[in-house]
Amino acid sequence: MTNLDRGSEYGPEEMGKKLHEAVLRFDSFHMKEIDEIRRLIKDGNLPNLTYEQARHCADWTGDALLVDGKSYFMHGKEAAVVLEMAKNLGADAVLKELDEAERKVVEVKKIIENDKAKRSSEQRTDTQVTTTESEDSLSEAATPKLGEKIRDTAKAFFQKAQRQGQEIFERKFDDPVKELKRQFDIVTQEQYAKAAGMELKEYRVIFEPLKARIQEIAEIQKEMPEGHLPFVIVISDELISVEKQMALTEIYVDSGDKKTYRNGYTSLIPEAIKEFKPFNVNVPDEKAYLALDIEIGKDTLNESPDEAIEKIKGLGRSPLTLEEGVALLTHHPEVFNFKDKSSAWMPGSRRGDREIPRIMPQGGGAKLSSGQSTESDRYFGSPSCKSRIAGV
Repeated sequence: MTNLDRGSEYGPEEMGKKLHEAVLRFDSFHMKEIDEIRRLIKDGNLPNLTYEQARHCADWTGDALLVDGKSYFMHGKEAAVVLEMAKNLGADAVLKELDEAERKVVEVKKIIENDKAKRSSEQRTDTQVTTTESEDSLSEAATPKLGEKIRDTAKAFFQKAQRQGQEIFERKFDDPVKELKRQFDIVTQEQYAKAAGMELKEYRVIFEPLKARIQEIAEIQKEMPEGHLPFVIVISDELISVEKQMALTEIYVDSGDKKTYRNGYTSLIPEAIKEFKPFNVNVPDEKAYLALDIEIGKDTLNESPDEAIEKIKGLGRSPLTLEEGVALLTHHPEVFNFKDKSSAWMPGSRRGDREIPRIMPQGGGAKLSSGQSTESDRYFGSPSCKSRIAGV
C-alpha cells in the first residue's frame, strides 16, 4: 500500500494541486514541484492513483495557463494525461515526460534570462533609460521574436499533452471491462448499500448480472458516434430512492480559493418524485440495468423537452428517464458543471401532462427540480440513449 492509498501524506486535492503546478503551470516555472512529483513517482506512489485523485487532478488542471499574456485551456480529460500515463503506461513513461517538461521549462527560462541580460546591457549604454521591469512582466514586454518563441515552445508541449490525453481518454472507453468496473465500484460502495437498507454482500449481488453484458457493450461501442458515452449503470428508485441517490452524487464546485466537491440535492418532496413515471419509453423492470450509447444533451441545447423528444425519436433514440439522468450525474459529474452551467432535462419521465424533471448546477451542488415540457433554456439539453438492457 502506498502513501497515497493510506492518505497519510497527500490527499486527493493536494495531489491534484501538486501535479497541476508541476506539469502544466510552466508560466511560473515550478521546478521544485516537478522535482517533487519525480520523487513521488520513484517512491512508487503514482502508479496506484485512485479515481478520486485523478478527478481532483483533472479539475485543478482545467485552470487557465498563462504564457506570454495568452491563455491556453486544457480540458479535464486532456489535462489528466500525466495521471493516466502513470496508471496505464507506468512510472518510466511519466518520468520521461517530466524530463521533457523540465527541458522545455529550462529552454523558455533561458530565453527570458538571455533577453533580460541583453536588455540590461543595452540600457547601460543609454543613461537616459532605466528599468524596473520584473522577470514576470519581461515576457509581456519582450520583442515579438521572443514572445513568438515562448508561445511556440509552450504551445507545442500543450498540444502534445492534449493529443496524448485524447488518446488515453479514448483508450479508456475502448476497454469496456475497465469502464464497467469503474462504474460498478461506484454504485456498490458501502454508502449505497446502506441507502438501499441492505448488507453490502447482498446488495452487490444485484449488479453482478450486468457484467455478463460486456459483449453487447463492446458491440455498441463499435458503432457509437463520436462524443457519446458508452453506457451508465442505472439504479431504480425501487432499490434506492432518487432523493437518496442525489445525496450520494458529487459535483465539483470552485468558489474562489476553495475548490471542493459537493453532494447533490433536490427541491422536490419525496412524494412528488415518486409521481414521475416513464413517458413513452420502455424501461427494464429491474432494480439495476444499463442505458447504452448516451448522448449528453448537446444535440438539443435550447430546445424544449417537447421539441427534443421529436428530434430524439426521429433518430431512433430514447430520452433519458429521471433515474437515468441521476445515473449520468453519478458516473459522469463533469457533464453538469458550474463553469458552463451545463444542465439537463429528462423527458423520458413525466409527472402529469407537462412536468419534466431536470438537473442543474445550482447553489451548493447539483440540484434536481422540475419544469414544464414547453420550457427552453440555452443551458439545457435533453440527453438520450440508444437502448437499455438488463443483466442476465
